[in-house]
Amino acid sequence: MYLLWPLLFVSAQGSIQIDDRPRQPTEEGSVRLVGILDSAGRVEIYHDGQWGTVCADKWDQAEAQVVCRQMGFSGAIRATSGGRFPAGCGPIWMDEVKCNGSESSLSKCSFNGWGVSDCTHTEDAGVICETDDRPKQPTEEGSLRLVGGLASSGRVEIYHDGHWGTVCHDGWDLAGAQVVCRQMGFSGAINAVSGGYFEAGCGPIWMDYVKCNGSESSLSKCSFRGWGETDCTHIKDAGVICVTATFSLKLNLKQPIEQELFVNGKAVLEAVVSGDVEAVKEASVSCKVKDKPLTTVPGNTDSSQFIKVHKITVDAEKWFDGEKVTCTVHSNNRRDIEQEIFFDKGDGLRPSVVIYRPDYIPAGNISLVCEVSSPKLGNVYIMWKAGDGTYIKGSTSAPIHRKDSTSVLSILTMTKEEYENPRTTITCAVIHANMENLSSPLQVSVSKRKQPEVTCDD
Repeated sequence: MYLLWPLLFVSAQGSIQIDDRPRQPTEEGSVRLVGILDSAGRVEIYHDGQWGTVCADKWDQAEAQVVCRQMGFSGAIRATSGGRFPAGCGPIWMDEVKCNGSESSLSKCSFNGWGVSDCTHTEDAGVICETDDRPKQPTEEGSLRLVGGLASSGRVEIYHDGHWGTVCHDGWDLAGAQVVCRQMGFSGAINAVSGGYFEAGCGPIWMDYVKCNGSESSLSKCSFRGWGETDCTHIKDAGVICVTATFSLKLNLKQPIEQELFVNGKAVLEAVVSGDVEAVKEASVSCKVKDKPLTTVPGNTDSSQFIKVHKITVDAEKWFDGEKVTCTVHSNNRRDIEQEIFFDKGDGLRPSVVIYRPDYIPAGNISLVCEVSSPKLGNVYIMWKAGDGTYIKGSTSAPIHRKDSTSVLSILTMTKEEYENPRTTITCAVIHANMENLSSPLQVSVSKRKQPEVTCDD
């Protein structure tokens, strides 16, 4: 229906060891090898909070030497091309990498740019480093790991037939979560969570309709359909939150609420505090712009998700001027946590806004796609309108980086009857790096009777 759909789904993969201590954040530009040896495997590099692979185009011994020395080995035996080690998933961060061999890290070599690649994972680069290490002990069949959360929480993955795979949340309950947590060495489970709570995985979905009585010694001993027998997708990956002695607090500052911007012209941010329920309850949040304090309004603690949301109202003019908002979480017997957030103006240019309509009308609901793009797109806020109705929030993607531009997509789903009403005009409204557009958002409108056209409110 749309050529844009493949751009909407991005997944990430990583593993978390069983360790209740707060983890040190992975450094930007770190590298790791994924394979059967500590000293050989597919090369992955850490960028923008995610591990991703390297394309093997122009990959040779000089690049392999840099990777191996960055990882503490004396040098490289061989640079390998796609197919030598299992293909990865998630972003392909580097392509056309060229090193002279003396660089201290792979990120200091020349390459096309982060995420700028025309490769697939069949072309993932690898290395074999100089070492006398023995092969790692093979992972046992039925082993578990948690991905995408804390050390004691995350998406459940199980090892089968030489590959890690996920578990579908159909039939997933606390009994299954108890088995997972105890198998991994925890005393029990706090919660069994459904798809969407943690990041979606990739690769095989090994188990579906898992039913445990709670006393099993391992998840593979519970009943389920059969290995790989499923009709699920990764948006339904199951997860767990296990009981642990320590559960550090986290702070996540979110961009302004679109409804407040479009309807009230206010920049209302959210500071989300998560962690142990009691610690979250007693934690306080203070925020400021430069040295001027801001009013924060705490919400109720959601004990099922261990979060508390504090709302902060910022002067809209200061927000769009790019001034930093700094928030701090204060908690008894814990170190203060501080985080900053600001409005990214990007290139400051008026972005392109286009609505894509379906090529044919299906029997059910209709989805429209609004694409906002610019050579260096900053933060944008997108909402929809149907006729003279109120603003509606669509489903908005993360920024999609291409070689010459960056785009954000917003999807509006509506009924066939609403879409086919010739008197209804569908509008995609965008607030971008220009204070004037708070009162006059950039707009594109379509209806059943006309093609897209760019308009602005008076």
